[in-house]
Amino acid sequence: MKILLIEDDDLVSRELKQVLTAREYTVDLAADGKAGWELIEAFSYDLILLDLILPHLDGISLCRKLRSQGIRTPIILITALDSSKKKVIGLDAGADDYITKPFDLQELLARIRALLRRGSSSLPPVLSWGQLDLNPGTMEVRHQGKLLRLTPKEYRILELFLRNPHRVFSRSLILDRIWSFEECPAEETVTAHIKGLRMKLKNARAGDPIETVYGVGYRLKRIEQSKPRLRVKQKKSKLVTAETEQQAVAVATSLWQHLWAEFNHRLTAIEKASDLSLKNSLDEKSKQEAIELAHKLVGSLGICNLFQASYLAREVEQIFDSNLALTGDRKQHLSNLLAAIRQELERAFTLKSNAKAIVLDRDPQVLRQISNLLEHWGIEVRALTDSWQFWPALSDLRPDLIILEAQMAGKSGIELCQILRQDLNQADLPILLLTESNDEQIREQIFAVGGNDYISKPIVEAELVRRILNCLEKVRLSKILAERESITGLF
Repeated sequence: MKILLIEDDDLVSRELKQVLTAREYTVDLAADGKAGWELIEAFSYDLILLDLILPHLDGISLCRKLRSQGIRTPIILITALDSSKKKVIGLDAGADDYITKPFDLQELLARIRALLRRGSSSLPPVLSWGQLDLNPGTMEVRHQGKLLRLTPKEYRILELFLRNPHRVFSRSLILDRIWSFEECPAEETVTAHIKGLRMKLKNARAGDPIETVYGVGYRLKRIEQSKPRLRVKQKKSKLVTAETEQQAVAVATSLWQHLWAEFNHRLTAIEKASDLSLKNSLDEKSKQEAIELAHKLVGSLGICNLFQASYLAREVEQIFDSNLALTGDRKQHLSNLLAAIRQELERAFTLKSNAKAIVLDRDPQVLRQISNLLEHWGIEVRALTDSWQFWPALSDLRPDLIILEAQMAGKSGIELCQILRQDLNQADLPILLLTESNDEQIREQIFAVGGNDYISKPIVEAELVRRILNCLEKVRLSKILAERESITGLF
């Protein structure tokens, strides 16, 4: 499949191209609307990712031009403007879908797959999980050929998970996707419908395809593979990791340094425009440059999972782009926003270089895989193979994160986690458990003893990094909220 990405922010376009290429898509890049149109005239594409704000020819104008020429290639608009009016205009111009920056890459990939499937056939494909089949064309669900009777809401919930097999849905998000605005039920309604759906599927001996992600929501359960096949895949993964280890470290380090330099350059330029506004000497050209740079920051920060900084950058863009005069209060607010973005960037990049972790696992190859991965994110790692080594390492290193094998000889990771949670000094320490088991009881036990999250083996490296960074970020935000509550309680 061939995709054209039309995006003027090189940080966003490079990151998206890397993600799409890793999933076997062929990707062409265009930095403005005119260049995008020239590529569309010269080549055939299966899908177009189109930024809304572009030089020379904006996204909506290009979309209208494509449709007026009879080009029916699916289009996903990418916009940092959280405006319903703009989204409606984009869809009316002929776009098939839109996504707002900052966005979840997994959500974008799911939308791409949906549009590509839609374009490949006049009828939607049959969605399957094991021997359970859902046919969107006939709106029927069958198990081993036998028709199952589901309510409309149960059918749509099942279809939502089958169409988005790797995504976690919170109850509020399921409400947004399945129920209309006029219905507006409580979140408990989702729980009740999922319970009813599970019961019907179990009674039909179709199994339970929905996995509960405790504290987050629900997702489609992975179908277990045979153990011999699993071991072959794991060995292959380790071999590839060993062969590319030095190159991965160099690339990761170089990329991170480049990102910091680019973010710092953009923010510094916006800060200069803010200083000019404080002196009442901001001209129209400098103002427009500040709007453009803030707009780029919204997308590039979001694509790097720096969501808080991205939301702040959007507010900066709106202030500069507003027709309202920059009064004393608005100038001060602008300065505060820029200072907060600077603080978020420094925190994020410092976190990568200063965090410490203890990893305990019996398998030396797993330890090497995790250590190599975390170290080229700047996290200092103490790798342990025996549980008796754990307590001296904990006292010596004072880690920011602990990763434990859930089931091992001696003190298991689950037992160590339970002991740690009894110590008030370790109450906020992020603890992740590694497990080869898909048994739901094991996962329940992990959360029951105080584990923050679990990671299934064989390890998917991108998922491991994302979960670790999210875990560290949640702890940081929890501390901030606790500090604010304690301060508020003094008054």
